[in-house]
Amino acid sequence: SEDFLKRATGLDPKNAKTWNYLGIVHFKKGKREESIRCTTRALEADPKYGDAHFNLAVLYANGTSDEKKLARTHYQLARDLQVPADPNLEKTLK
Repeated sequence: SEDFLKRATGLDPKNAKTWNYLGIVHFKKGKREESIRCTTRALEADPKYGDAHFNLAVLYANGTSDEKKLARTHYQLARDLQVPADPNLEKTLK
């Protein structure tokens, strides 16, 4: 749950997976900015966390043109880190 994950990030603020999961919870609740913030914190904790790069790509994919550039960058980083390709996201990023 969101409360559990918030407590967990307080106890271990360098746990990238916890930040990433909290970002997913926020995304599912429609809290895009909070989701971006949490997912970015995940990458601060572990810059080589491919799933977090992928999630940021998804979050930025339908944004402004600058955000779409960020989406492409994060998607490529995710792919470089062995995250599987996502044809639907690739179409969005073209």
